[in-house]
Amino acid sequence: MIPVVAFAGLLFAVSAAVNFAMIRLRLLDRPNYRSSHRVATPKGGGIGVIVAVLLGLVVVANLERGVFAPGEWLALLAGVALAVLAFVDDLRPLPAALRLLAQVAAAAAAAAGGALFEELEVPGLGLVDLGWLAWPLTLLWIVGVTNAVNFMDGLDGLVGGVGLVALLFVWPGPSPFVATVAMLLGPALLGFLVFNTPRARLFLGDVGSQFLGFTLAVLAAFMARDTGGGMASWLLPLILAPFLVDVGYTLLRRARAGERLTEAHRGHLYQILYRVGWPHPAVALLHAGFAALHGAAGWLAMQQPDWFWWLLGGLAVLHALYFSLVHRVAAVASVGRW
Repeated sequence: MIPVVAFAGLLFAVSAAVNFAMIRLRLLDRPNYRSSHRVATPKGGGIGVIVAVLLGLVVVANLERGVFAPGEWLALLAGVALAVLAFVDDLRPLPAALRLLAQVAAAAAAAAGGALFEELEVPGLGLVDLGWLAWPLTLLWIVGVTNAVNFMDGLDGLVGGVGLVALLFVWPGPSPFVATVAMLLGPALLGFLVFNTPRARLFLGDVGSQFLGFTLAVLAAFMARDTGGGMASWLLPLILAPFLVDVGYTLLRRARAGERLTEAHRGHLYQILYRVGWPHPAVALLHAGFAALHGAAGWLAMQQPDWFWWLLGGLAVLHALYFSLVHRVAAVASVGRW
């Protein structure tokens, strides 16, 4: 256990050191009308996370030859390649079509490497073979989560905190590969969070948020592979559900209002809470609490599959109450068009 803790400490230190250098480099995120920050703040915190994870992968692979299959390397490196393109986008905005094409290509590479939802246990139906739907559903999942995490990266500590909670839940899970990656990514992410909370001195940037979202999505697919589509396959989807629900709800509401969905906005539910006066730490802790509650529900469903639909219903009621709260505080504060 001591070597594991020491190794985690090393990854944390590497991530923190690289991120400190990124602060000194001063690649600034300048505030605009949709920003939650008021002063130009360095970005690119994902660089430190990625460097630490790559170092960890190399060390583990050298200590235990063959620990990662070629397909697993392909999936992980596809995330790194996507992050490189996202970093270019951080420096000089790229066309949305090019970004989406790169995400689909990276998702396809990961699926080809084994990150594929082929079977899924559905309580009441048993083990469902997804057949020809496996590929389109997997690509939709990976690209959707990658973008959802990117869209939700708008407040100090929010995405990083939820990501850390997710990794803590899957680390002791039934997939050795997922547990290993979580053990590497967790300390690396913590090495960023020390500069991002309580008041950010550094942002993840698209390089970090897309890498984190992509990796979490891919880990969910590998969890399904390693458990034969068992109930553990639902763990990460449940933890990430609050992000997906916020993004989906916001897109539907903006579409009904006739707004251009490709335009930047500040209408996410978490942004509304901030605009009506909730401080950054409160909103970030709320979402970390959501993630922890969903993770606990996922673990409970793994032990008691018959409870799955009841747990899902309870979480749906919780989010309905959350929507009602946001609508109410927005109306009271008269924030205008969301």
